[in-house]
Amino acid sequence: MPSNRSNMTPRPYDDYGPESWQDNDAAFEGVDFFEGDIESTLTMPRIPVDIRPMEPVEPQAPEPEPESDDDAKRTGLRVPDWRLCLILAAQIALAVRLLSSNGASLEEATFLTTGHAELAHWLDGAARPEYVSQFFGISAVSPLLAAVADNFGGLTGARLLSLGYLLTATAFLWGTARRLHSEVAAFAGCAAFVALSSTQTLAGTATNDAMGLALLAASAYLAVRTGQSERRWLLWLIPCAVLLTLVGAVRYASVLWIPFVFLLVFAAAIGRGHRGAALLRTVTLVIVSAVPAGAGYVLGTKPGGAGLSALEKAITVGRPGETLVNDVRTLVGWVLLLAVIGLIAALLRSEGSSFLTGLVCCAAALVVPATQFLIGTPMSLIRQVGFGAWFACIALGYLIHVLAHVMITAKEARVVGIIITCGVLLLCAGGVMAQSKQFMQSWPDTRDVASTINPYVHRGSDRYLAEGNGVLPYDLREKSSPKQWHDTRGFKYHDPDLDKKLTGEQAYAAAVRDQYFSVIVLNGQITPAVDAKIVDTITLCKNSCGYRMAANLPYRGGRYTVWINEEAAK
Repeated sequence: MPSNRSNMTPRPYDDYGPESWQDNDAAFEGVDFFEGDIESTLTMPRIPVDIRPMEPVEPQAPEPEPESDDDAKRTGLRVPDWRLCLILAAQIALAVRLLSSNGASLEEATFLTTGHAELAHWLDGAARPEYVSQFFGISAVSPLLAAVADNFGGLTGARLLSLGYLLTATAFLWGTARRLHSEVAAFAGCAAFVALSSTQTLAGTATNDAMGLALLAASAYLAVRTGQSERRWLLWLIPCAVLLTLVGAVRYASVLWIPFVFLLVFAAAIGRGHRGAALLRTVTLVIVSAVPAGAGYVLGTKPGGAGLSALEKAITVGRPGETLVNDVRTLVGWVLLLAVIGLIAALLRSEGSSFLTGLVCCAAALVVPATQFLIGTPMSLIRQVGFGAWFACIALGYLIHVLAHVMITAKEARVVGIIITCGVLLLCAGGVMAQSKQFMQSWPDTRDVASTINPYVHRGSDRYLAEGNGVLPYDLREKSSPKQWHDTRGFKYHDPDLDKKLTGEQAYAAAVRDQYFSVIVLNGQITPAVDAKIVDTITLCKNSCGYRMAANLPYRGGRYTVWINEEAAK
């Protein structure tokens, strides 16, 4: 049976195989090897080939080169990574232990009282408070949201809102570090940021710092996206400009880090090879951000408005240089040290874009001493230092990235990076956790005092004197108004017997003799001289004044004494 060559499977030709004489029989049929010239006789027969014209092929663009394993992970916040989820879970655990460790601080109480007043204005048309005297910020959104959370969950609810802001800041730190460097850098930077006592404190206190840091982190992430985008960079630039405006409105001190967000745009654009567009994008962001910021400044400096003069006044309040350096070293010294080492590593490796990014981040971290001139208390320092530390953790992450990639493969680098990070954090964990816990207990706990005087406090015309003020009006806001409370740091009283207006210690003494205050709460810490004068007056006129000591409550570092005038409190 003749073979069907079209159905044969192609095989390599073998000169000595059976194919050389069996499969080609049909091809040689009818050929006379002894007729004709020798060349035609020796010519091998041609095997028929189906030759058809090929269809025209359109030219196609070359396929892009595959991304490296690390580059494939630099996709921002598209898909939550399990390592990011693990870090966020650890952050929640570290913050939750602080939520109920103490009552409200004076700054928390002032912030939340302002929020409740703003909420009352929106709901009932009540007069707004004067924001200049309340806190360093002109935005009404931050205290209002905190007041809403306070209505639902009390002080713990307001602090949980701050925790939500800090979780947001950590997530944006992950996206920023991953886009600038790698997944290893993102993990290390976020882990270090979560381990800071400043981060834990921000997440455990109800202030406008937490919202300010979250907005700053979001704007920094958008700035990196603006610099790295090929064509749609304006889509990232516009929301970045809006957030930068809100950063300054929520917290005045936050404006010190806005220039570094501008520089991140330039550094990110240079890193992607957009050298010609780097300056253009940076200048465009500055201009677009300046328009709403300028409008906010004009609005804030109107008479009776939330003028920025509060910032100018606060800048004169500072701390001794040696004390400030020691505090910064204790709070974030190890992060700053590792960030600077990461900057040196980028310089030695001749990675220009990483060096430029690290330089921006380290400079932003060193703004903390300058910020302290705006905030005059240690309580504010431990929170404000977290703004610069957020940037420093990016440079720290790059250092771990470099260490993990030395002489090992990319996959092994992830494991090594996690091991290095965990090792560093374990060395610092004990001291950091104790540090944040100690800070949360650095102010008097007024919860027992509020419970003691609660039966004697009523909304109306009664007046109450509390040393430090602020906190007890917040604790008892449901039963009194802020106007009913007075402080021991300044008071004017018109003596009806002398028909004269008194100030200072004499004013307090006359008011006590006339049973002007229904409740008096002293702790001897803020105004000891005034406290002594009040106690002496109560002792001298014990029978005629009608005050009795209702409680003597200890707290960490002091003691509260509560005096009740039952006749005046009726």
